[in-house]
Amino acid sequence: MATGFYREIRIDHTQVGGSDLTDYVLVFSGTYDWLRSIDYGGKVATEHGTDIYFKSADGTELLAFEMVYNSYAEDPEDGEWNPATGFVEFWVKVPVVSHTEDTIIRIYYGDAAQTVDLSDKDATWVAQYKLVAHMRGAYTAFDSSGNGASASPSAMVPTADGDKLGQGIHKTGGHYVLLEIPLEAPLQPADKLTLALWHKPDATCDSYGYIAGTTLKAGAPWLSYGLLHVDTDVTRVKFTVGKEDATNIEADSGAGALTAGEWNHIVGTYNNATGVAKIYVNGALMATSSAGSTGAIDYDTGEALGIGGRPSSIGNMAPGDYDELQILEEVQSADWVLASYNNQLDPDSFYTVGGESGPVSPLACRYYGRH
Repeated sequence: MATGFYREIRIDHTQVGGSDLTDYVLVFSGTYDWLRSIDYGGKVATEHGTDIYFKSADGTELLAFEMVYNSYAEDPEDGEWNPATGFVEFWVKVPVVSHTEDTIIRIYYGDAAQTVDLSDKDATWVAQYKLVAHMRGAYTAFDSSGNGASASPSAMVPTADGDKLGQGIHKTGGHYVLLEIPLEAPLQPADKLTLALWHKPDATCDSYGYIAGTTLKAGAPWLSYGLLHVDTDVTRVKFTVGKEDATNIEADSGAGALTAGEWNHIVGTYNNATGVAKIYVNGALMATSSAGSTGAIDYDTGEALGIGGRPSSIGNMAPGDYDELQILEEVQSADWVLASYNNQLDPDSFYTVGGESGPVSPLACRYYGRH
């Protein structure tokens, strides 16, 4: 018997940049009446929203996706949706996003028999992703990448006005690092690095406040990698990479790149093959370093990654809001940076959702479990 429905999600190719994106992880987030539970006048037919899943444009391929934890979940490792309002946050791996024509995928819902959770975050975040921290509530450092990075916030509070997507975290002006994450092997990329996150800076910061950076060393090159404010200027950020020959490669955005009190998407990339670092703010390339040493990045035993302040210290604090931290062992392109900024800034402008189709036949792959 036919059951359930689907809608097309059409990704606007003009939001993508100048090249196709492979295995792009799309965030699908928003509040939709039709994604309320049946009890609240919507179409979702299962207790935990397991009848929500994603497929290719022709409906033949199940797409890998993560349903992000939020405050409605009983278990911090469970994804959940808000059955009363229809609020959802999913990250969906799309095999190819075209820059020349709109890319279409489908969202399915309403099949009461689909009680197996099809979400699979391990398959969603490909091997290049070494840390994916959605920063949700008390479980802010939960890593979706599968590499097991974890840390407890020292004095975290939820953001006052919500994060870019759901529930971020805020660092107040006290002398503590917001998050401290042990710098295990996956967070020590050898020759390719992308560090990305959202940050809403307060009006003031310590000198060279750590937005996201590794432990301060006893001498040059001072740290392995990081995004730091320059002096006490909250509108200025630099991306720095420390090399084993005691040199640093740095890309400096210059003053005025960030806006205090507003969300800013910051991305630093480093390519050891060229010795070049780049820094992007809100989808735009702000600076490219001169070519530096192509020697190895310098790591020490026992390092940590600090968010909002220098690890294991009471200095270099950068108060403000933080969200969606990602570290990749890959040099992401300018087109990826632009697409990620556009998608996360305003999901409703990055794609459009079509009208309802169905009822449709039951899912043929219910034997898939969640990972």
